[in-house]
Amino acid sequence: MSSAYADVPRDAQFMILNAMMAVATQAGTRQAAPTTVKLIEAAGHRLFAIPPGTMSWALISPPDLAAALTREPERELTAELLSIIPFADKQLTESEIAVVHTFATALGVEPFILADLDRLKDEKYNRLVFDYGRRALGAFVGTDSRWAKLHQVARELRLKAGDKRLAQRYQALADLPEGTLGNTFFHFYRDRGFAFPGEKNCLGEIVTKHDALHILSGCNTDAPGEINVAGVEAGMVGSGVGYEFLMETLALFQTGIDFEHSSAFGIAVQQDALDPDMLMLNIRKGMHMSTNIFDADWDFWAATTRQIDELRRDCGIEGVHGTILAPVTPPPS
Repeated sequence: MSSAYADVPRDAQFMILNAMMAVATQAGTRQAAPTTVKLIEAAGHRLFAIPPGTMSWALISPPDLAAALTREPERELTAELLSIIPFADKQLTESEIAVVHTFATALGVEPFILADLDRLKDEKYNRLVFDYGRRALGAFVGTDSRWAKLHQVARELRLKAGDKRLAQRYQALADLPEGTLGNTFFHFYRDRGFAFPGEKNCLGEIVTKHDALHILSGCNTDAPGEINVAGVEAGMVGSGVGYEFLMETLALFQTGIDFEHSSAFGIAVQQDALDPDMLMLNIRKGMHMSTNIFDADWDFWAATTRQIDELRRDCGIEGVHGTILAPVTPPPS
């Protein structure tokens, strides 16, 4: 949905990468962690087609970066890329986050993920979860309508007690032809022991499109796969909340931050699950998508009868083959 990076002038591309390195080194006052260097090199390779090993690092000032980036989408993307750097080295230090703030201020942007960084640093997890959940719900529901979001929350709470008719609708996906999204979705859930929406102790329908994206994007449900599908979501949604999806996943599976509510959703917090190259590849995959499947007008049920390869072509998902993802044990979500 977003190709903000595609029109960035070559000189400015290197400046963005150097700004990422400025965050990693806390403005040149320390050495960047190896994982962070790999992440920055992967951003250069996957987003800007700069071959790894050909990048040179130089300190850059926030005003110089702002002068080089004149378009709002470029500035927003840059601030979001800078904001994921602290997750790679797992430190989330005050001085590191302050460098991100300095660049964001010069760029005149303030992405949601930056406020989340501040709350993670200060361990204000309840406030973060509340604000993130409020914004994320709108993205998953596909509307900013307060009434629609309240209605969805009430419905999701009811589904946890069970809804036999809805459960049967999902169970019937097994009867669709092999290779369709519906048949694959059925096996995706059953192979992993997931409860369908409507079955007791399910996660509800709020995750249905997220799980469909797992299948369409070829990202599994282990910790690296959850980070990668969040990268697809960040690129696909094309707004600040997209990078919040990624923030939450990196916090859980890279830095190992437990939001205190994660165990209630069967999430096993981990560390070091980030593959920098795969993350940037999947962010780009999402940016290239022509359809945001979280939008209200993307009909999951209509899509269930269609072949997955056809859906991928229609959505603009490139470089993914096959339908069945082998289950992983134990699943993080």
